[in-house]
Amino acid sequence: MIMHRQSGLAIYFGDRRESFVPGQFYGLKDPKELLQKELFEGFAQILGLQDLALLKQTHGTEGIIISKMHEYRPYEHEGDYLITNMPHLGLGIATADCLPIIFHDPIQQIIANAHAGWKGTLAGIAVKVVQAMQKAYNCSPAHIQVFFGPSARVCCYEVGEDFVQNVKLKKYIKNIDNKKYFDVPLYNKLLLIDAGISAGAINSDYNICTMCDLHFCSYRRDNNAQRQVTIVTLQ
Repeated sequence: MIMHRQSGLAIYFGDRRESFVPGQFYGLKDPKELLQKELFEGFAQILGLQDLALLKQTHGTEGIIISKMHEYRPYEHEGDYLITNMPHLGLGIATADCLPIIFHDPIQQIIANAHAGWKGTLAGIAVKVVQAMQKAYNCSPAHIQVFFGPSARVCCYEVGEDFVQNVKLKKYIKNIDNKKYFDVPLYNKLLLIDAGISAGAINSDYNICTMCDLHFCSYRRDNNAQRQVTIVTLQ
């Protein structure tokens, strides 16, 4: 577990010690039920959560904005990003090699959490979150801070020859011992810079490789359904 705290913001980067299978909670009807589970109760205590939002993730680019928690039930929606202005509401994304991307506008006090696998990455989910924050809350990209959580990095994210035939991708591909590796964090970083996010506002300190580091769940390494969670909340 890794924590990042700053004024008005807390981010929890979980690891395999707090891992879970998302589908086991799909039947819950009340947000409060999540926080009554032993695993999530621990997150609530550490982060001071009153509620926790999670999605049925689809590797797409859709998401939801939560402005009143009573309008949301856990796993009610499919999607890959969450946005809110509500303090003490945790926005959770489950991953096991995909990249969790956290967004924070300290001026408007808006947060978002996105799940960026290679499909969502190539479809521009990071930019779509920025656009959604602009539209819903008048956030300026110049004010938005971004944090990359643990994910498979270019050292390990092997891809096939058919994947790299796209000319646009070639500068994000690294060749190692006649194998090709895709740099998901770099791709997302450059998309965000093009969208108006300052390069200096993108924090990659927590972007540990989930395949190299055995403390983290990795679908590519272990081929199982266990996921770690990344949670962000306004405080």
